[in-house]
Amino acid sequence: MKESALQSKIIKKLRDKYGELIDITNNHGSAMSAAGTPDLHICFCGIFITMEIKLPDRVDNGVTKKQTEPTALQNKRLIKLTNARAIAAVIRSAEDALAVIEIVNDNYNISGIDRDQQHVRRILKSFKIPVY
Repeated sequence: MKESALQSKIIKKLRDKYGELIDITNNHGSAMSAAGTPDLHICFCGIFITMEIKLPDRVDNGVTKKQTEPTALQNKRLIKLTNARAIAAVIRSAEDALAVIEIVNDNYNISGIDRDQQHVRRILKSFKIPVY
């Protein structure tokens, strides 16, 4: 599977589940976008979430083969977005993307008062979802 196919699958699952509560901007990595910009920018109930999509590791004949990792520039951009109070994560499956949104939904008071972002990041890390 290509990253673009995984990205399309993620977008479809998120839109199917959350409908009007979620807005997703797909960054196609064109010459017009800044280098290192994450693949998806999401606004979920007023909370900004950005996702860098990478293929999951695969196992061939019992040997785990590492797929791609974020580049240094992508990591720098994810950290910059986190410093601006975004939730930024590296996603390797549609299930990871759904988990991020569900954890945000469960740990923020969507009607107004946000819980501590560090708490949300700790929970995401407990699910082994890389966050920044």
